[in-house]
Amino acid sequence: MKNVEWQQSCIVFPKNPEAAQCGPDCYWDGGIQPEEMTEFLRALQRQNIQIVIESGRGPQGYSTRILAYWRHWQQIESFYSISLDDRWRDVWRVRWRLRRLRRYVELIKGDSRTQLPELIRDLELFEPSSRIAILIDGPKAVTAQVLASDVIQFRNVVMVAIHGPPLPFSNRHHSLWIWERQQ
Repeated sequence: MKNVEWQQSCIVFPKNPEAAQCGPDCYWDGGIQPEEMTEFLRALQRQNIQIVIESGRGPQGYSTRILAYWRHWQQIESFYSISLDDRWRDVWRVRWRLRRLRRYVELIKGDSRTQLPELIRDLELFEPSSRIAILIDGPKAVTAQVLASDVIQFRNVVMVAIHGPPLPFSNRHHSLWIWERQQ
């Protein structure tokens, strides 16, 4: 995209050693932490986001549940979550945890590298003035960065976040990178 400026920020938090002790409905140690979700939600508000698309879901579905609640509270108009869903126990666990929120999230099974651009194209066609945010929690590493660079080319994508890009100290910390289009 020509003449579009993006602001980049990175939030880094130490891993929480007590994450596994918070119970089955909480986040998990490898997943997005509450502090990271708080920063992501703040960015959604700053950018006046209408549609959120999540790429990848962890076995606890923490970020999916938080974003479904965000949709329930009418902070966003639509929420889609794309995942390979290849571990049946994780799929069952996430769907069970989302049972009361199911109407607030559209679960899509598939590879985000192909499903995400197709979904954005459809949304731009049917909702041309929508403001879209992308949360990439899978794929990881370089593949996530390539996917992010692909989706920022769409005119309606105004925010992209990647959870857990490679950092030299990533075995002890969590990170969330956020790119926001300047208005």
